Amino acid sequence: MENEMPHFSNKVPDDASSAPFDLKRTPTAGQVTGYVTSHDLLTCRTHFANNRTSPCESPDYCKLCEEGFAWRTHVYLSLVDFRTFEHFLFETTAKASAPLALYRQFNGSLRGCAIRATRPSGMPNGRIRIETKQSDPNKLRLPAPPNIEKLMCHIWNIPYEEKTHARIADLFRPPPPDEATNGNGRLLRGENPPNP
Repeated sequence: MENEMPHFSNKVPDDASSAPFDLKRTPTAGQVTGYVTSHDLLTCRTHFANNRTSPCESPDYCKLCEEGFAWRTHVYLSLVDFRTFEHFLFETTAKASAPLALYRQFNGSLRGCAIRATRPSGMPNGRIRIETKQSDPNKLRLPAPPNIEKLMCHIWNIPYEEKTHARIADLFRPPPPDEATNGNGRLLRGENPPNP
């Protein structure tokens, strides 16, 4: 066909938005910066087993709990990078997320919050520090937040569509307030919590 020519456009096709999101954690050296695109935090108890992070899949004890793997709560949110405009998922620890929870408490939403996450010690697995700065999300033209639950289920190889929403919601829940841990995620039931 002699009239065939490439079709050029200034618009990215809509299906490009279905590209997978990277999951980023605070690096040993350097930082993670961006504007939060999600409205709220998403928490999930997780285990580190078989060289990967997996969700704790039971309200009480899951198979990994029974095998003695400690759990810890991880926090997930979506960010868009200041410089590259990359939209990605960010994972941090529950303790490090305290400034985010405070920001949400005072502002009603995390959307538009500027954050900077670092490890001041520069050590692997060193304490994470998150700094927040208020901005006006209406002036930022932020992309729509992704379905973080669905993306995390994809990363963890859990069929999202086959599970009821209640089952998925059970994964992403904060631990009950009456549960204390011995510092490594093992529950202390019916005992006094350790003094900090």
